[in-house]
Parts: sequence; structure tokens; C-alpha cells
Amino acid sequence: MDGGWFVAGAFALWFAVALIAQLRVPAVSVRRRFDVLGLVPSWNLFAPRPIITDYLVWYRLWSDGAPGDWVRVPIPRPRRWTDAVLNTSRRSRKALWTAAHTISWSSGDVRVPVLDPSYLLVLGVVSRHAERAGTASGEIQYRVDCVRAALADDSERLRWFLSERHALGGTDA
Repeated sequence: MDGGWFVAGAFALWFAVALIAQLRVPAVSVRRRFDVLGLVPSWNLFAPRPIITDYLVWYRLWSDGAPGDWVRVPIPRPRRWTDAVLNTSRRSRKALWTAAHTISWSSGDVRVPVLDPSYLLVLGVVSRHAERAGTASGEIQYRVDCVRAALADDSERLRWFLSERHALGGTDA
């Protein structure tokens, strides 16, 4: 038997499982939790509650008590054509979006605790980004902007959350 038929059969089986996984029935939902490798995609083509909000994460460095310019944190990496088959940064992009969402919606009238997991995740991302950019000292502060689908102009972005200042290198100032 030719090895090509085996590969074609494996892809056909994966595609059939992926199509069945799109059904929103309890039996399929229960089996989805066994997909620990994330090999079965979730295609929400017609979401009952579509996402109309995006979050932009920015940071700035402080040196000698003076703030620097805001720098936007890019998504973990630009998309490549191979992401259609295997998207390795999908979870890190989703984790950053979810953390920014959690911070934004929990910061209404109260301060988000510095030990909140979402706060710490975003702080870690912006700190690593600043260190990769060549900054190893000083203080860092980040903000989360909320952009709604109806707001297309940059001037209409909502500054949703502003963090405290933290020392780069892991110790708070």
C-alpha cells in the first residue's frame, strides 16, 4: 500500500472530526475537552455574539521620573501562510486578548489587584517586549485601549486601563 493513501486517509479523518466538532450538541462538547493538543479547530463562522471589540496593549518606560513615549505591543508574531494548517501562536494571541479583556472589564470602578493573573500576564508580555527592544532598566507602565467596531478613527479609541509603574527586572519600584 502506498504511503500517500495513508496520509490522505489521515487528513480525511481529521477533516471529518473537525466538521463534526462544529456541531453545538452536548455529546460533541464533552469530547472536545480531550483535544489537549488543539488539533480540532473551532470555526465560529456565525457567532451568536460576535466579537466587536479589540484591545490594544501599549507600554511606556519611565526614567528619572519622566515618562517616555507609548509603544504598542504587537501581536505575538505576524501571520504566515502555514498558520492555515498549524497556528502555533494562536494560544498566546488568545491569552493576551483574554487578559486585556478581563482587565478592561474588571477595572470599571475598582482597581485591578497587582497580583491578578491577567494583570501579571500582560505585565510579563510588555516587560519581555521592552527587554527585547534593548531596555533593561527603569520602570515600565502599560495601558489597555479598547477599540470598538464602530470606532474606526484612532482618535476615538477608549483608554480603558492604566497600570501602575513597575521596575523592569522583576522587582517593583
